[in-house]
Amino acid sequence: MPELLNRFCETINMKKTSVLTEDWAAVVIGFFIIIVTVWGLKLAAPAFKWADAQSLVSGVLTSDNFLKLLIQFVFVYLIAIAGAVLMGKPVGGIAKSLPVVYILTIIASIAGGYEGIKTLNLETVIFCLFLGLLIRNLVKLPDWFYQSLSSEFL
Repeated sequence: MPELLNRFCETINMKKTSVLTEDWAAVVIGFFIIIVTVWGLKLAAPAFKWADAQSLVSGVLTSDNFLKLLIQFVFVYLIAIAGAVLMGKPVGGIAKSLPVVYILTIIASIAGGYEGIKTLNLETVIFCLFLGLLIRNLVKLPDWFYQSLSSEFL
């Protein structure tokens, strides 16, 4: 499977001239999201709130919640790919790095959903920051990973 993903990313990684700047691509994508929402697209919000191990397993780590996360991921993934195409950027880096970032965001969201953490007024963004600092300082990531996420668009 990773080899197939690499071949796909190499195929679509062709450099193109930029169609839009990052700012205009964000505007176009934003209007698209507004339009499909007005037309009735509603993505169910996944649950992240939990108080103990039982509520974590029965409320957050359920197949229904994972399905919501998968649908949300597909929507975000397609939007990110469309944005890269609009900006004329290589799609391969985003295609490979966005799933990793999405999984890390889910982990941070689950940690931030714990009621004990909420009482300390700590939000999910703190856990995202912590994970980012931890990974940045302990793991050597490839350059394409950084380049694909250095966009104001994302």
